[in-house]
Amino acid sequence: MKPEAAICKTGGMSHVDRIARVKIQLDDWQPAIWRRAEVTLTATLKALHDVMQAAMPSEDCHLFEFRTHGKRYAISDPEWDSQWDRNYSAKSMKLGTLIDLGVTELTYTHHFGDNCQHTITIEAITDADTAVEYPR
Repeated sequence: MKPEAAICKTGGMSHVDRIARVKIQLDDWQPAIWRRAEVTLTATLKALHDVMQAAMPSEDCHLFEFRTHGKRYAISDPEWDSQWDRNYSAKSMKLGTLIDLGVTELTYTHHFGDNCQHTITIEAITDADTAVEYPR
């Protein structure tokens, strides 16, 4: 089954009680290096960045960006912001909002000098387990 087929948009349901299961894979690396995480739909892309830094693991000392559907989400930085590439806020964009817009995959890049790129695939949307602390 394709990842797109496993996803159902939240259909107006509250993002508070829902989670996304995401697969994080380091691009262009063999054998494949990947992790799976569960994140609430209320998580911002900055929070997803924090999850990725812990899961992969990394030192979290570099700028980062997410890209999907032709848009760039990042923390604004005058040195890297481009007049040709509008920057949307990773601090305010919520994962659930992107999923509601039909996003099923994001590209994540950090450490721009080394171009460390990952693909994030939204594998499933499910109800959160009240006995579990997210992200996990």
